[in-house]
Amino acid sequence: MGYTPVPVHPAHLLQYAAFLARSLKPSSISSYLNIIGILHKEFGLPNPLLDNWPLKSLLTGIKRAIGMPPNQKLPITPSLLLRLHATLNFTKSFDSSFWAICLVAFYGLFRKSHLLPMSAQKFDSSKQLTKSDFKFFPWGTLITIRWSKTIQFRERVVDIPLPCIPGSKLCPTTAVIHAFHFTNSTNFPLKLTSSPIICSFPNYGTTSQAWASILSHTRGTHSVEAGRLLHTNQGYH
Repeated sequence: MGYTPVPVHPAHLLQYAAFLARSLKPSSISSYLNIIGILHKEFGLPNPLLDNWPLKSLLTGIKRAIGMPPNQKLPITPSLLLRLHATLNFTKSFDSSFWAICLVAFYGLFRKSHLLPMSAQKFDSSKQLTKSDFKFFPWGTLITIRWSKTIQFRERVVDIPLPCIPGSKLCPTTAVIHAFHFTNSTNFPLKLTSSPIICSFPNYGTTSQAWASILSHTRGTHSVEAGRLLHTNQGYH
């Protein structure tokens, strides 16, 4: 088309943004445009995206024209957890592990990536939780976090407390201790297995997507994080 890529002409930048709007979401358009800014920095040139009022106005118009509301998941609530609890067989390692992960995610506001790897080959004991990350006290459980979305370079360690709720089906401490009884070593990750019948922590077969899929098929599209936020100030009995 005869366009000079670097430095980009202001009109061509607007044309490119409009072209992207034909097939991409507004958030994706910004990602594509950011590449142009990076390319200019590599050539020692100013970032054409900064202080660009015409581009900002165009992106605002695109967002208004084709913007889509976020697909917000419904929260997991204590009542849903209790219904889920009634469907599990706690003499089985699979069900016990699944329940422990549900409550740890619920009370700790954990992402799936904290508890389970994306694939069996990508398990990383420095990122996913292991049994050695759990310490038990009379008041509950303390979980040590060495990596998260906001701790990318292990620059600090965060301790997350989980309560002990005696006599409650929703006690995370009881659930974790019960699940741990199915394993012996302290270095196995807290996770499900790929076996649909028996689940033991040492088996690295199940991924974060698999756990979320099981939860979703069991109780629909819900979020344990949203549920915990919704019920932070309520009791669990």
